[in-house]
Amino acid sequence: MAHQQERNRGVVRVILEQDAGFTVWLSDQLGAIRTRFDALDQRLTQMEKNIMATLDQVLADVTAETTQIDSVITLIKGLRDQVAALPGITPAMQAQIDAIFASVEGNKTKLDNAIAANVQPPLAPVQPAPASPSEPLPAANPASGL
Repeated sequence: MAHQQERNRGVVRVILEQDAGFTVWLSDQLGAIRTRFDALDQRLTQMEKNIMATLDQVLADVTAETTQIDSVITLIKGLRDQVAALPGITPAMQAQIDAIFASVEGNKTKLDNAIAANVQPPLAPVQPAPASPSEPLPAANPASGL
C-alpha cells in the first residue's frame, strides 16, 4: 500500500513537471480561491464593525432613556413632596392627589412588568473554536488509491 501511494505521488509529480499548462491553471485556481477568501474576510470584518456600531448606538440610546426615566421619577417624587407640603389641603383633595400618585406607581409597575416579560436574559458568552483540531485528521483510505 505504501508502494501504491509512492507511485501515485510520482504520477502527480510527473504531471506537474510535464504539463506546464496544468501547473499554471492550478496556480490560477488557487489564486482565485485566495482572492475569494480575502474578499470574504473583508466582508466579515465590515459586518463585525457594523454590528458593533449598532450595538454601541443601542447601548447609548438605552443609557439616555434610563437617564430620562430617572429624571422623570425624581420630578414626580419632588412634586409629590411639594403637594404634600401645601397648606389647606382638604381630605377630598388629598384623596385625589393620592389617586394620581397611586396611578403613576401602578403605571410604573406595569412598565416594569412589561419590560421584565419581554427582555430575554443575557446569552452566555460564545467560546471561540480551538485554533487547531483537537483530533488528528483521519488517514487516507488506501482503497481509494490516493
